[in-house]
Amino acid sequence: MVNQTVVMRGSLSEFELLDVLQCVGTSRQHTVIELQGKDGKRKGAIALKAGQVLKVEHGLRQGRPAFFEMLDHLPDVFVVYRLPDAKVYPRPLATLTHLLFEAADRSAAPPNGVAKVPEPVTLVAELPPAASPAAERTQVKAVEHLEDTSRISLSALIERAGDAQVVVAVASPKGGAGKTTITLNLALSLAERGLRTVVVDADLNGDLLSLIDAQGKVDRGVFDILDDPDQLEATLRQTTEPRLRVLPARGATIPFGAAERGDLQEVWRRLIQRTIQLCDIVLVDCPAGMFHTTRAVLGAATHVVGVFQADLVSSRSFPVFLEAVHALPSVERPKLAGVVVNMFQGRATSSIEAFHGICVDGDRHQLFDTTIPRSEAFAEATIEGLPLRVGGDAVRPVAFLFDMLAEEVCSRVGVVRKPRARPRSFLR
Repeated sequence: MVNQTVVMRGSLSEFELLDVLQCVGTSRQHTVIELQGKDGKRKGAIALKAGQVLKVEHGLRQGRPAFFEMLDHLPDVFVVYRLPDAKVYPRPLATLTHLLFEAADRSAAPPNGVAKVPEPVTLVAELPPAASPAAERTQVKAVEHLEDTSRISLSALIERAGDAQVVVAVASPKGGAGKTTITLNLALSLAERGLRTVVVDADLNGDLLSLIDAQGKVDRGVFDILDDPDQLEATLRQTTEPRLRVLPARGATIPFGAAERGDLQEVWRRLIQRTIQLCDIVLVDCPAGMFHTTRAVLGAATHVVGVFQADLVSSRSFPVFLEAVHALPSVERPKLAGVVVNMFQGRATSSIEAFHGICVDGDRHQLFDTTIPRSEAFAEATIEGLPLRVGGDAVRPVAFLFDMLAEEVCSRVGVVRKPRARPRSFLR
């Protein structure tokens, strides 16, 4: 298929199809899950967008019967790929959640019973029927492309001749939104795309080292070297991914008062300016809230990514994010790269309402198409003290969503993916 981008593939002996559906089904991108036999022959496919099932085919069947048949007769291999947005889409069959519930009802129904079929819920506006006889089905509006932000003017503080450098602050007005998890897994995906990436941990409270169970492995961090940026390279920590390094927030002791000093703006600008000279892109994990340290980081960043937790409390407090960004003087204001919805729960009414609320105002927030669902995989990775892709016996399906998010971030901030050089030989 033309212009398709493969984002995930695997064996259905290692992954559950339901897990794959729930992980990629909430994405606002046009996503297709193709099912194949061991011989590589196509057995069926499911097309999804924004939680809606657009099309299903399995063998000679199409629509709902194909969906239920597919769940009963699973093939061997799945491939997930993303397609460019279209101008129009076919009328959705139903939401993915409704089809999954309907499948559960059918399996639980008595042999001669008739399962109740829920009415399909359409979350996108319908268009009038097309004039062409070949397109008599009702069409729905495609989500418009976000404004092209690849052509941007970067801060003169971190601009090198002929080589634009990018610093992305990851921020949220509310604690517990998942900024650290988003930052770490996004950084890993960026590094695997060939970008030299540095994660700067600016959060003394919920620091990144606690997430990966590595607090005892460092003796100093960024708050310890604010007055001595010459110690930057010695403080950076290597990871198992050669292109990813981490600048911890602190060492064994908490540098009390470091986040309350009056010259935060100046020292953070100087430190970030030094850091970007060592890599292609910097991600700064900001503390909760939009003031103090976060305010200082925003003033030194070229872009900001907001993290929105899909619950009602977060939705009511999130306007503070935009207000705080726009309140910055224009010379210090980072470009809004977009907002990522995190911890989405397709079966929770409050989560769906919060998600719909931010979608209504989506243009202002410049929502990313990729949505991150709430998943036990994050808790399991935290127990292991490893990022999603690194931990576990097999790569967790939700990890591949960060590849999709990384592709969007690169596009919006103007960073070009760098191809990896192939080694000449495996043995050294």
